[in-house]
Amino acid sequence: MEFLNQHSDEWTFFGYTDTMIRAGDEMNLINEKKKIILEIMQDKHYVPMKFKELAVVLNVKKEDRKLLDEVLTELVSEGQIMLSKRGKYSIPKEQYVK
Repeated sequence: MEFLNQHSDEWTFFGYTDTMIRAGDEMNLINEKKKIILEIMQDKHYVPMKFKELAVVLNVKKEDRKLLDEVLTELVSEGQIMLSKRGKYSIPKEQYVK
């Protein structure tokens, strides 16, 4: 899965401390991570995954999983991705890339 290898390194830069991030910086970080997740999910090779699976594949450290959850929650609330009854994240069917 080349598309995941391409982004897993970007996600490892997720490490931060609360004192390092101001409100504007946090929004930029969240928007950057949203783009990464959308790019991955729009790839034709993406298979819907649960939160923990995404965290493992993206190489997100345990202390950074709260931010991953925040990013996924925002994407769901914006309608850019969906969460299935089985707890798997994917893009809505009408947005699938062929």
